[in-house]
Amino acid sequence: MKNSSNATDICSARCSLQRYRDDARCITHEQRAAFDRCMEQELQSNKAQPPARVTVAPQFQGPPPIGWVYGPYTICGELGCQVNVQADGLNVRTAPNGYPVMSLVNGTPLIPLQKQGDWLLVAPACDLTPTWAWSWNAGVPLNRCWVYF
Repeated sequence: MKNSSNATDICSARCSLQRYRDDARCITHEQRAAFDRCMEQELQSNKAQPPARVTVAPQFQGPPPIGWVYGPYTICGELGCQVNVQADGLNVRTAPNGYPVMSLVNGTPLIPLQKQGDWLLVAPACDLTPTWAWSWNAGVPLNRCWVYF
């Protein structure tokens, strides 16, 4: 019963202070003390530590993949792979045996990221640029490494 009385006192003190902020005569000493206790409790509860700053940075895992290539049409060594086909270029696909999205000229260096059967998920080991030609077998743009002068 006493707790509900204190809550009522605190609420009435809060109302009184807001209503008669400039006129101290309207607030009794008990109301003022209850209000001060209430404010102290609110301050203590709000003094909780602010949330820790968390910076999430993804781990660098190398260049992003450009797609899947058929592994037997590449030559792989210690430093990565490169395109080796008897055609204009090697098709890069969205998934193993999926739709082609681009083609790479012979000798394009590749970084193998994952292997699934005979298929390799690759990233380019150079900056790619268009040749302004099209792969005759898939109808996709033919790309090569950019040459810096």
